[in-house]
Amino acid sequence: MALSWPIDSLSLVAERERGRPNIVLIVADDMGYGDVGCYGNQHIKTPNLDALAKRGARFTDFHSNGPLCTPTRAALLTGCYQQRVGLQIIPKDQRYAMAKAMPLAEITFAEALKAVGYSTALIGKWHLGDRPSFSPSRQGFDEYFGIPYSHDMHPWRKSFPPLPLMRNEEIIELNPDLDDMTQYCTEEAVQFISKHKSNPFLLYMPHPMPHQPVHVSKRFAQRFSKEQLAAIQGEDKKSRKFLYSAAIEEIDWSVGEVIKTIKSLGIEDKTLVAFTSDNGPAIGSAGPLRGKKGALWEGGHRVPFIACWRGKIQPNVVIDEIAMSMDLFPTMAAMAGASLPEKKIDGVNLLPLLCEGGKLSERTVFWRSKGKKAVRKGPWKMLMRPAKKERPASIALYSLDSDLSEQHNLAGIYPEKLKSLQHELTTWEKYVDAGRMRKAEW
Repeated sequence: MALSWPIDSLSLVAERERGRPNIVLIVADDMGYGDVGCYGNQHIKTPNLDALAKRGARFTDFHSNGPLCTPTRAALLTGCYQQRVGLQIIPKDQRYAMAKAMPLAEITFAEALKAVGYSTALIGKWHLGDRPSFSPSRQGFDEYFGIPYSHDMHPWRKSFPPLPLMRNEEIIELNPDLDDMTQYCTEEAVQFISKHKSNPFLLYMPHPMPHQPVHVSKRFAQRFSKEQLAAIQGEDKKSRKFLYSAAIEEIDWSVGEVIKTIKSLGIEDKTLVAFTSDNGPAIGSAGPLRGKKGALWEGGHRVPFIACWRGKIQPNVVIDEIAMSMDLFPTMAAMAGASLPEKKIDGVNLLPLLCEGGKLSERTVFWRSKGKKAVRKGPWKMLMRPAKKERPASIALYSLDSDLSEQHNLAGIYPEKLKSLQHELTTWEKYVDAGRMRKAEW
């Protein structure tokens, strides 16, 4: 027998759903802080991202949780430091693209929003487990289109099988034409938004580009000469580097298509559009920052973050507070009226910054990757690097307010500040290591 709801209850449910904003989170892969016009780039054209920043907020001190793809995605999706999720680094073996996955016991932002009535989709690169049992559809996404891991994990590297293009848990193509990947993802995103225009939706769009080897569609490759294009040697990364600026501009075009769709459907007032990168650039620009992908210098983890929500976020706002990718889960949950997981998460709600012009309480944030460790509190940053054959272990202290490019080590001048940050790091490491989830089981 079908359940019947009183009319007033149905009205309350409908009103509540109308009040829930749509959320579109677009994430570039290996795009640098200095790759966008509104962050100072004068050579790459990013008119759609620049316009998004003028209509909303641009963060100048936003950070990925790590300098590498998988750990950052784990933190982004769970709101936790990746060390507590068991995905600090992904080892590889000879049989599978990835030897670990995010435990299904973890609650993602997709699961939290789905629980309160959102339609959810992931379009792009997953990179948190390549087997069907760990696919996005098992972690809260109603729809999934894309690739399960980075496209440089491919048959020409003998460890890996053919790259699958997936729809949900079905392989729809092996070794897809990567030149058209940004176009494919954009088409899927437009279709998803159009299909769900009348109910609250979450679209998480982690682009596979501009990760190496760089690919662009024919439309965006037209600027290059026949000789340049003919010099490309298959999937050789070096011979494809020159395509990088075009890949950024194609992602900017994609952002424009998403925004155009939202405007045409009349849902701009109830849709947050946010854009960031998963970590610093491998070959792009970190702007004034030192270091690139893989490093714990600022260039490895400080990334663009732009958010626009008409009528809620004031236009042309610049926010210089410290924020991180793991903050986006609690922010989305607050927007949607969704509950946070019972397990304590590490991110903080950014809505007071975005919509109220408020401030966050002073916080200390941490990074740990491949033996490197960093701590940030206010303007102070401590960076520890392990010994290597070419250099001894080192520890440095920087004041980023006056030394954004991390050139002047102040450890000898401010030993008490250094000692304080070392103590906070030790305490944090005990906390994240003690709170680590069980490993995912194959």
